Amino acid sequence: MCNNILHFKRVNLTPIYMRKKSTFFLRRYLNGFVLFFIPFLSVAQYYPPSDPTYLLSTTYSDEFNGTKKSMWSSLGSGDHFADGTFESGEIHFNSETVSGQTRNYLQLTATRKTDSSGNYYYATGGIQVPYYSSPYYYGYYEIEARASISGSKSTTQLFPAFWTWNANGSPSWYEEMDIFEEGPPYLKNNNLDVHYWYRRPDYGFELFPQEGLKSGIDMTSWHTYGLEWDVDKLIYYVDGVPFYTVLPNPSIDVLIPSHSNKYLLIDLQVTNYPNPLDFTSAALGSMDVNYFRYYTMKKSNSSCGSLDLYTISSNTDLTNYLNPSNNLENLKKTITIGSGTAISVPSGTTVTMRATDEFDINGDFTVPLGSELDLIPSVCY
Repeated sequence: MCNNILHFKRVNLTPIYMRKKSTFFLRRYLNGFVLFFIPFLSVAQYYPPSDPTYLLSTTYSDEFNGTKKSMWSSLGSGDHFADGTFESGEIHFNSETVSGQTRNYLQLTATRKTDSSGNYYYATGGIQVPYYSSPYYYGYYEIEARASISGSKSTTQLFPAFWTWNANGSPSWYEEMDIFEEGPPYLKNNNLDVHYWYRRPDYGFELFPQEGLKSGIDMTSWHTYGLEWDVDKLIYYVDGVPFYTVLPNPSIDVLIPSHSNKYLLIDLQVTNYPNPLDFTSAALGSMDVNYFRYYTMKKSNSSCGSLDLYTISSNTDLTNYLNPSNNLENLKKTITIGSGTAISVPSGTTVTMRATDEFDINGDFTVPLGSELDLIPSVCY
């Protein structure tokens, strides 16, 4: 006996993002078949900071307004990445005003210095949150940054990076997620390099199952760079637009993507690649960072085993769900829309819903012209 319910049951974690160019209706007919009448359907542009089910962590984000928060430690001479030497004196704070808008930012510099033996080296700046004190796990990470280059862009040896890494376990393994790793060839050619990789000694070699992407970004201008790190995927963003996704590869290993806390680093490196450092420049330039922001998913209950079974029975219920002061836009176990009555998304409105198990639509549910419905199957963490 058909109960006139359209039933979305989670069979995988593929999100449903829909933006309508005309009205559509979802209805289950008495013969048990579901009719989707969706003219001119287009894929919506999803961006985590605009998702009301994500929450900005003000505690673990940093706007770099003249200082850095205590969660950061400065990289030092004992931290070895590429070919420079990290020194706290290369960490600065600056500001600029353009068209009446002031931007305060962290500035990491690369300066030529002389060691005790009279040899040149480049001192550079970097900050990190160590994994053993790191609150960073699944969620969305974003910075706004640029590279300021002294001299020719075509010959620069700056290497700005925003990345995470960790190494532990038995046998030991190493994982790295680079939101960007902008070596000189990429800066020169207006490309962006991102990748995820790991090393497992029990395989006897380094595996690079998801290596590299070049996306035509000129980093000498301000851009935003983000990573959505979820249980089952990594999605990379530039200027709010998703452009690269890493998915699990069960045939190789279960550690894709990563499932452990990481070191989180923002640093400016210098490198001998592709040309040796010649030390002709007293200053190579800087990596400027306007902010670092971290978002986590909101849950209907602090325990993943006690998420809400939520029902929207009327347009009034939908209005209440969309009211930010009610704090209802969060992860549920199931979401049921309708009780046999027609419900419509308000015109020009985006509705975002997350559930771990099911979406049920009972009766007619309308998404009118200019509105958007995002149904996102999610894992609780």
